[in-house]
Amino acid sequence: MDLVQLIYTSKKTQSMPLIDIMSMVEKAAENNAKADISGQLLFRDGRFLQLLEGPVEAVNRLYYHIIKDARHADPVLIHYGLAYSRLFEKWGMKYLNAATIPLSPRLLTELDESPCAPYPLNKDLVLELLVRCRDS
Repeated sequence: MDLVQLIYTSKKTQSMPLIDIMSMVEKAAENNAKADISGQLLFRDGRFLQLLEGPVEAVNRLYYHIIKDARHADPVLIHYGLAYSRLFEKWGMKYLNAATIPLSPRLLTELDESPCAPYPLNKDLVLELLVRCRDS
């Protein structure tokens, strides 16, 4: 079974209050566990940044569902590729408010200059941000 990793960012729609985000995360954690998908969801300044990892078909199906979901706007695919191992194997879906994570000056500069601010479009910097959040 091939394992893939997918990273995207999208905007929160106006019609999505925080309570709906938390409900979405709880349901996603349940559904992802059933589909053998793990990952992390960050939220900052009205944008989501999410890493999904799991079997090819399951991740593809989930991403298709996400980009069709009215709660997400302007999705941008940052990375899609084979993965040798999982970064978030214990998490069906972990939610973090990225505004609470201490970031390096280099990463903060990249975030502020990104066309998808507050998230970079550079895969390596995104992974650095996600791992920093995972480990905090």
